[in-house]
Amino acid sequence: MRVLVDTNILLRRAQPSHPLCPQATHAVSKLLRQNDAVCFCSQNIAEFWNVATQEEFVEKLKGIGSVKPMTNEQVKKKAKANGFKGDAK
Repeated sequence: MRVLVDTNILLRRAQPSHPLCPQATHAVSKLLRQNDAVCFCSQNIAEFWNVATQEEFVEKLKGIGSVKPMTNEQVKKKAKANGFKGDAK
């Protein structure tokens, strides 16, 4: 089954110190163990980027790595490496 992941799940997984990070990670991991296709779309990337590049969010990420601009190809590679599938064509 294909499952479109909400942007909030992506954001929580990117914040290890967030109280909902474990739940978000567990949910995605469970879907992947069930061999479900965990998908995101360009809308998710845009929403994620809008939040992830805000100063307050970046401040919370200090210590786990910096947020830096990535090309579309880099975003696709990073997502694929984490088990996510992009827009279906």
